[in-house]
Amino acid sequence: MTTMDATTTADTATGGPASSGGTARTGTGIQVAGRTGAAVESDLADRRGLVDADLHIHTVHGFKDIYPYLPTAWRRRFELKRADTSMNPSTLKIKHPTDNAIRVDAAAYPGAMPASDPEFTKTDYLERYHVDFAVATSLEAAAFAVALAGPDEAAVLCSGFNDYFLEHWCEYDSRYRYALCVSVQDPIQAAAEIRRVGGHRGVAAVYMPLQNILIGNRHHYPIYEAAQEQGLPILLHLSGTEGAYQGSVEACGGIVENYSERRAGYGIIGWSNLNNLTFSTTFQRFPELRFAFIEFGFSWLMAALWRLDTTWQQLRIEVPWLTEPPTELLLRHVRFGTQPIDEPRVASDLYTLLSMMGTDWLMFTTDYPHWDGDEPETVLRRLAGDQLRQVMRANGEWMFRLS
Repeated sequence: MTTMDATTTADTATGGPASSGGTARTGTGIQVAGRTGAAVESDLADRRGLVDADLHIHTVHGFKDIYPYLPTAWRRRFELKRADTSMNPSTLKIKHPTDNAIRVDAAAYPGAMPASDPEFTKTDYLERYHVDFAVATSLEAAAFAVALAGPDEAAVLCSGFNDYFLEHWCEYDSRYRYALCVSVQDPIQAAAEIRRVGGHRGVAAVYMPLQNILIGNRHHYPIYEAAQEQGLPILLHLSGTEGAYQGSVEACGGIVENYSERRAGYGIIGWSNLNNLTFSTTFQRFPELRFAFIEFGFSWLMAALWRLDTTWQQLRIEVPWLTEPPTELLLRHVRFGTQPIDEPRVASDLYTLLSMMGTDWLMFTTDYPHWDGDEPETVLRRLAGDQLRQVMRANGEWMFRLS
């Protein structure tokens, strides 16, 4: 658990309210949380009623749980393949060193799959963390969507997972909201899936697992068109297949060799996709579309924005459709999850970075129930006032379809 402390040198910067969806700013300042009396109570209150942009939910018994949601012919096909033996097989080199990246205390009973019981998760997560809305994704579905199944298999499996989670989670408690998973291997079938279930009141976003085609590529345009029609943002998140399967994402420069290397490189994957998205014609074609970059961190973002703006200023003749600085364009369309937070040795250095970039860009994310998840009462301890409320709730409300 991240427990960013407030015991080192106090920050001196202060700033006014940040405005979600506003114009790009630098040097906005950070409101420093008071730690005694009424200030403490106000700070704690602002860390409740949260919008969490990163909850991971699971089936109870794996693949078999979605069989009732599959057409008979497809179900028989998967039964013959014995496809129920493992939900997400991964190569040894990218497995977590303890064989499990999920907290065992998030399970309803010993041996159960963590975050597979909506009632237990309600108590252990929604009520414990005071979450008003949790945007959930299925990494089980994502692995098939990208690499563990063929295009047609992946499309039907995504439909099965979507129906399962909407019924068992979103219908159980309206605080659970779901990012419906689509197969990026076939964008036409993915668009059809968005139109099939995108109107469900429990759907808050479209989860588009990353593949080895960058997100600004026109391959994805049918997905973007359908998402914009439904008023849904695109949620980007790792699938667990990166660097291990044909068709999955490869890190810049080559293939990773172990879990630690893969985790340390999350931001590189986000950065390269942000570059591609910025200089593509995506936002010119889909002006209402929004993107949530989840679990890539954000400490790299300031450098990325500087490089994007400088490159545009020097080479804008190459991208005549981009008529404004990239930072201004992206601030109208893109937000980033806070987790995993990079923790410098001097805690105040993180807030110096936030003072430069502002909090307009950030949405709170727990990554529950993963081993390195963040808790709302300990993360970004020094944020207060409007900036704290913006990160913990307002930016998530702006990004996702929650009403």
